[in-house]
Amino acid sequence: MYVVLLCIITALEKGIIVLQTFEEFNLPPLIARGVQDQGYTQPTPIQALAIPALSSGNHDKIGLAQTGTGKTAAFVIPLLSQLDASSSAIQALILTPTRELAYQVGGEISKISTHTKLRSALVYGGVPYPGQIRSLNQGKPQIVVGTPGRILDLIDRKVLKLSQVKFCILDEADEMLNMGFLEDVKSIFTHFAQKPQLWMFSATMSTGIKRLIKQEFNQPEFLQVEGGLDHKKDIEQTYYFVQGSQRREALLRLILNESSVYGLIFCQTKLETVGVAQFLQSKNLAVEVLNGDLTQAQRDVAMKRFRKKQVQLMVCTDVAARGIDIENLTHVFNYNLPNDLESYTHRIGRTGRNGLKGKAMSLVSSADIPRLRKIQHTSKVELIEKKIPDGRKVNEKLMQRQLENLCSEQVGDLSPDLLVKMDQVLHGLERDQLYSLIYNLRLKSSLNLCDETMTFQKPRPEKKEYKPRSRSYGRKPRSYTRRRLH
Repeated sequence: MYVVLLCIITALEKGIIVLQTFEEFNLPPLIARGVQDQGYTQPTPIQALAIPALSSGNHDKIGLAQTGTGKTAAFVIPLLSQLDASSSAIQALILTPTRELAYQVGGEISKISTHTKLRSALVYGGVPYPGQIRSLNQGKPQIVVGTPGRILDLIDRKVLKLSQVKFCILDEADEMLNMGFLEDVKSIFTHFAQKPQLWMFSATMSTGIKRLIKQEFNQPEFLQVEGGLDHKKDIEQTYYFVQGSQRREALLRLILNESSVYGLIFCQTKLETVGVAQFLQSKNLAVEVLNGDLTQAQRDVAMKRFRKKQVQLMVCTDVAARGIDIENLTHVFNYNLPNDLESYTHRIGRTGRNGLKGKAMSLVSSADIPRLRKIQHTSKVELIEKKIPDGRKVNEKLMQRQLENLCSEQVGDLSPDLLVKMDQVLHGLERDQLYSLIYNLRLKSSLNLCDETMTFQKPRPEKKEYKPRSRSYGRKPRSYTRRRLH
């Protein structure tokens, strides 16, 4: 039997839990200083619940909370508070499904432990071994963060030793199992000299997760923030009916119709990400691609450009979703609906975070209707149906926006010589000629991007095949033979 601590947090006005400040957690001074440096003042619901629970007791812990609720800090802070900085042995192992997520967790550890002597190492695939081996042998880290495959490789090479590990954390465990890492995780568990305390954080409780808990966890305590998609009240969830050949034009209109967009576009396949990105780039939109075909160096460059807002959109696959932790994303576009609620939850969880509003827009064909209904039924959230914006109106809105941007641009001081030459060239031009010049130089390439001839219609319900009812009413039809005439 599990020892279950089921703590449901709904809203402050219900009085179930009062959120503390971080000062009330009585953290070690150096850890508290690191937390303060990050500007953390009031914990999120999962942090208010998990930090005290993870800081005491020997039971295994399972934290259930949706993406974007501060789960990383929820386990990093209590973990750092319990490690011995004077020891050079590895005391904590953190498993993540993707390289990007490992990088994110490692960054959070570095920031909060900056005033301590605790050290961490990142190990993940896609990069050469020597640098990671050197960080383990020479860096003497107390914490190792990595993906299951590379962790196993380093164990097999006798480089990574887990004999003194006290804590093992599975971050985004549901996605880790969805990506096929279950057997790798179980294999890693066999290399512990003594069973460590297991912490698991997941957004969903799938069948695979339940099976893993039953097999590997010891009387776990469940720390749960009320989930589903109900807490995503800051996300406006809409869907739009399209036909297969209309998806790109529909996506373009949705993007251009918004006054400001900084978001993600999710596709089903790597090939699709490339095609969508090339189409949007041909429309002068700043777009990057993130999929499994990129080298680690290429992925790092793409993520760096996106973080710095040098591009406004990232086209990616579901595999990349867990590794993306970007603040202030305004939109998530589902170029295709995902196959299940879990993937949908993780996708849209990238926006509407930290009290900010977000939008999740999904393109739906007639073939997607069963999946749409399943997502709505399972999540108990009704997605709002809307129509694809009219192409002519989108182009008009775009023109207005471009003219406003042009008029608001700050022009630096021009040299007298340049002013004289401009006056010589432009003097005598009629108003229409001047407007035409401005249009060709600055506006032509960024206007009329939408195909105004394309129309979008809601798919008709499929007609059931008519089967005439047998007149025999269940009896075997009577056989007739033609009588020969003599």
